[in-house]
Order: sequence, then structure tokens, then C-alpha cells
Amino acid sequence: MSNNGINLYNLANSLNIGILVVDEYCNINFFNSEALNILELFDENNLNRNLSNILSNFKIKSFLKSNKKHESQKLKYNGKDIIVIKKAISNNDTNEGAYIIFQKLDTYKEFIRQFDDEIEASSLLNTVMEATNDAIVYVNKDGYIEMLSNPYAEFLGVDREVAIGKHVREVIENTRMDIVIKTGIPEIAQVQEINGKNMIATRIPVFVNGNVVGAVGKVLFKDVDELNSLYMKINKIEKELNLYKDEFKKVNKANYALDSIISISKSMESLKELTKRAAKTNSNVLILGESGTGKELFAHAIHNNSRRIDAPFIRVNCGAIPYELLESELFGYEEGSFTGAKKGGKIGKFKAADGGTIFLDEIGDLPMNMQVKLLRVLQDKEIERIGCNYSEKIDIRVIAATNKDLEKMVSEGMFRLDLYYRLNVVSIKIPP
Repeated sequence: MSNNGINLYNLANSLNIGILVVDEYCNINFFNSEALNILELFDENNLNRNLSNILSNFKIKSFLKSNKKHESQKLKYNGKDIIVIKKAISNNDTNEGAYIIFQKLDTYKEFIRQFDDEIEASSLLNTVMEATNDAIVYVNKDGYIEMLSNPYAEFLGVDREVAIGKHVREVIENTRMDIVIKTGIPEIAQVQEINGKNMIATRIPVFVNGNVVGAVGKVLFKDVDELNSLYMKINKIEKELNLYKDEFKKVNKANYALDSIISISKSMESLKELTKRAAKTNSNVLILGESGTGKELFAHAIHNNSRRIDAPFIRVNCGAIPYELLESELFGYEEGSFTGAKKGGKIGKFKAADGGTIFLDEIGDLPMNMQVKLLRVLQDKEIERIGCNYSEKIDIRVIAATNKDLEKMVSEGMFRLDLYYRLNVVSIKIPP
């Protein structure tokens, strides 16, 4: 067999389709290995046998008699759908046989699907390149540009259509894209001089099955001055944010410690000692006492003696907020959740106290519907803003205070028993 014959034989056997060649009498002159696999014959002795005797449903004899140039059909073979393409071998208008190419329909469909996926992906990438405002380039493994965004072409001062297909070094000054392809190592935020300007670029290799098939380059900043300008803006925003945080801490902090509570009686001294011990825990605290006995002073002292001392201390007077506004004040709301809602929404007192302590004064004035919602916050440690469809986790300690007899309110059905037990983990009763 000649070298050309050997090469054609190897080529035919490397294809993922079945190939048969028959003469004008339907005798098999050639078949490749995939043909045997698809037809499940596995017998090279079929060579020179008559195909019409082996595969009658291929209808080769009728095709040769029809003098057609080619014919396609779908047929059943061993319960499988087969796509068959027959092409006549002609010499001076005389049929001398036929080429028969065939494949299982499932394999054919999978090939078409993969081809369609590649076409779709390529179309998507081209659309992205057309629409993006970023300066992006993609080069193949040989360093030739396959995709170039319009902003990058404008920045380089080149015609995009002309640049695509050229080697990247012919188009982009001082590029390292070809080096990234060779090394397979990404280069993030590197300085590159183009047109006399120092710009910031990132180059990332593209891997398929562990091999580098190309690289993507992106201009982050067209000039270092842009980066410096952005840094100055971010620095300014950080300073303003820190200023607001400092102001927030000044407004929402506990101002009193246990030393601020002046006393000489043994009962008060033992109460202050209890307060100090309670402060070291993370338990909720219920402070009971008549008006004017200093319940809020004890709340401040508990926070200042706890590990939350550097976190916010938020004070809420449950009796001073109108019932219809209480939920939005405590839990916050999303933008547009109701008429008059602020643009951008608002965080509630509980979210503002996240990580710290919330002091609920006059807890006995809390309406029943809000008692239910407060109970859920204490049980699940999460809140839900008005108009929001998800919950937010929070980490808070609750200190509640009242001058009312909560046990009596529970017996009268005016205060929930389960909420009372949740609040009354540690009880501090201040003498008159």
C-alpha cells in the first residue's frame, strides 16, 4: 500500500462516523473501524461480501439502479435510529459503486447540539464585545487577536476589524499577552505604557482541559492618574464614613457606669453587685422599679460593664412612639413600602443596635401585635423590614424596663407570658 493509501486508511479509521465503499454489484470494498462498531459486526471477513445480503435495509442495490447522485435516509438497525448518506461513484455517467456514510442518530444529535452551543457561545462573546464599555482583548494560543472590544480599539487608535486576526504584538504596544500564554501565569493590575501613558492592565490565561488555549486582557485604568483620582475619592468617602460612625457612636453610647449611681444602703450596694455580675453575661435583663428610681442608669451601667461596651447602645421609649409607627421605627422599612417612605428605605432601631445593646424602656406599653413580633426577634435573632421579603440576622442584647406590674398584666391577658419569660432571664428590682 502506498503512503497516500496508508494515510487515507488511518484518516478513515480516526473518524467518528461509519464509512462503507461498495462496487456496482454491492460488494464491500472498504469499511472503517467505526462502521463495524456502529453495525456491531466486528468481523473483517465481511470485506468483499455483498452488502445487500448483510444490510438489506440500507437499500444500496435500489440506489445504484436509480442512477441518483446522492440520497439520505433514516432507518432502523438493531433497534437504533441510523442516519445514512449514500453518494454514487460515477465514471462517464456510469455508476461504479457508492460511498455510504452513516452514524447513530443520538450521536449525530449530540454533535449538532455541541456545535450549536459553540456557535451560541461565540455569538454571545461577540455581542458582549460589541456592547461592553470595557477595554478587553482575547488572543488565541498562538498570540493572534480573535476578539477586541470597541473601547480598546478606540484607545489604541486602530481599526477593530483590521486588528482582529493580527498578532497581538503588531497591535498592542509593550504587550505581554503572548508571555502569559506561554507561562500560564496571570498578571493582575500591571503597569503598561501605551501611547506615552502608563495604564493599568490585567492579563489572565484561559485553560481548557488543563491546557492554555488563549488569554484575556483588560484595561483597568487607561492612565495612572485615573487610579490616583479614584484613590482620592475612596479616601474621601472613607473619611466621611468614619466621621459618621464617630457621630453615631457619640449619640448612641451608654453615658453612665455603676460609679455614677451614688448610694450608701446595703440593698443598693448588693443590687449594684448583681448588676455587675449580670453585665458579664449575654442574657436579656428586665429592670423593674417605680418612676424616677434610675432604671435607665442601670441599663447604661449594664452595657458599659459588658463585652459590648464598644458597640452601639440604642434607647427606645416604647410608650413615646405612636402605635402605627412603632414597627417601622423598631424594624425599619424598604423604599416604597408605604406612602411617605423615605427614598432608600430606613434601618430600624434593632438593626442599628446590631452587635450591641437595645434598651426598651416602658416595655409594658408595647401593644399586643408588637409583642408577637418582638418575641420572634428574641427567639430567632432575626428581623424583617416592612416591605422586605427576607429576614436579616442580628446579634443584640435586650434590656427592658418598666414601672408596671408585668405579672399582673400577664394574668389579665395584657402581656404575653412567653415574652415575659424571654425578657425576664435576669431580673433587677430597684427599690423605691
